[in-house]
Amino acid sequence: MNQPPIPPIPESQSRQCPNCGQSVATNAPRCTNCGAALITSSSPGVWKVLLACALGLVALGLGAMGACFMLFGGLSLTSGNFSLAFIGLLLSGGAALCIWGAVRLLKR
Repeated sequence: MNQPPIPPIPESQSRQCPNCGQSVATNAPRCTNCGAALITSSSPGVWKVLLACALGLVALGLGAMGACFMLFGGLSLTSGNFSLAFIGLLLSGGAALCIWGAVRLLKR
């Protein structure tokens, strides 16, 4: 089939493909000639990285406290006291949620 030729893109709305040199639209995700990806992923903002680091530190603290509570709660399981082990489990779950939140934040 004969397709009509693609009209040229005005210079003010175009850029060159770094792979083949073809003129492509500024907002095009791929080169129409060679298919090379043109839009690079943006890096996370500074506030996202700082918030993810803060979540990581909170996760570290919660995880350490949870491990201590589980250790001492596990030692007291012979007396039938499950409360310390349960608190340790809750703290470890909180640490896991902080890590999950940090990963999700950085993926956006």
